[in-house]
Amino acid sequence: MKKILTVLGAIFICLVLVGVIVFSGLYYFARGLDKEARAYIDEVIPIVVASWNSKELINHVSPEFLQAIPAEKIELLFNTLSKQMGPLKEYKVTTGKVKISVTPKGELVIIADYLAKAVFEKAPAKIQIQMIRRNNKWQILGFLVKLKLEA
Repeated sequence: MKKILTVLGAIFICLVLVGVIVFSGLYYFARGLDKEARAYIDEVIPIVVASWNSKELINHVSPEFLQAIPAEKIELLFNTLSKQMGPLKEYKVTTGKVKISVTPKGELVIIADYLAKAVFEKAPAKIQIQMIRRNNKWQILGFLVKLKLEA
């Protein structure tokens, strides 16, 4: 009986150690992805909103984004935002995080949710960006501009 408990204890300790190693590896992997995602957003979003360039946004979106919102509607929305907001004056650092999940098929799904603050000629705004990482490349999955119009 003592031998069985010793073996079970050793197995338990090994499982705990493997769990700690896997968790630590995922943590550092996620930290690297977070830096990568922030760099991508801080490069792309100012270019997109500087003059409300819909074609620039379309170059960076996922297929799911274009299925939900066709390019023509993006262009119409950006024309409206351009008139309402004006050009970009100041872009502030993004905040957010990367989430990693596993599908039932065992595939990794990497999603990043961020919030950027921007000041435009006519009003400030917050920009919510959701991205997905596929084949080591980020794509914009969601893009929402929350206006802060002054009354």
